[in-house]
Amino acid sequence: MLFRSIHVIINRGPGLGGESLALFSSFDNGATWVNSGVTLPGSNGSTTSDGYYVDGKLYMTYDVGTGAIKYAELAYDSAHKKWTLAASTTVFSSATSAALTPAMAVDAMGRQWLTFTHQDKATGNFSIKMMRKAVTETTWTDTGFVFGAVDNVSNERSGRPIATSRGMGVVFTVHADTYWAERNDTWDLGAKWPRALIATKTQPMNDPYGTHFSVVADSAFNM
Repeated sequence: MLFRSIHVIINRGPGLGGESLALFSSFDNGATWVNSGVTLPGSNGSTTSDGYYVDGKLYMTYDVGTGAIKYAELAYDSAHKKWTLAASTTVFSSATSAALTPAMAVDAMGRQWLTFTHQDKATGNFSIKMMRKAVTETTWTDTGFVFGAVDNVSNERSGRPIATSRGMGVVFTVHADTYWAERNDTWDLGAKWPRALIATKTQPMNDPYGTHFSVVADSAFNM
């Protein structure tokens, strides 16, 4: 029998001193699991995460409940079945804002695109913001793009970036509406993202996370 390695990021709940998110591994097709010992710094019981895996590295983003979005790189040594935390930085941090439900993807040019739900504490307004980092850069840049309406009705909204055959796309929801936005890798970085409405819920519900959707692509970029 061919045994696969399976790796999962688990939120173990509150009260763990900023180490709620932990990576667990199975080396026998999921029959048994072990704690790798790698945790994501600052994570707590309400932290959500997202990421992708490329060539032995797991690239992660997560919120820490203090108006900040974090980024981490986890490296995997397949010969010794061992994970290590290779890097940990802050993507966004503000004392006047809340930040939650981040998601990220990388385009064909190695640029990382990260969306998250942002709330201005002074106005109560929520919005979906986007950050970007090129492969040659060490810091994240606020793109200035805002996806969907800005209002203080509720935080029921979130976005999920995904690489396309041409560039980068984002599926995002705001209240009852779900949208698709896309840019081409060759476009100027300041170019606007064309957007289209995918669907509207016939019976909107107050989903506090706005994340009850997903998007995946195969090797041919069919989504």
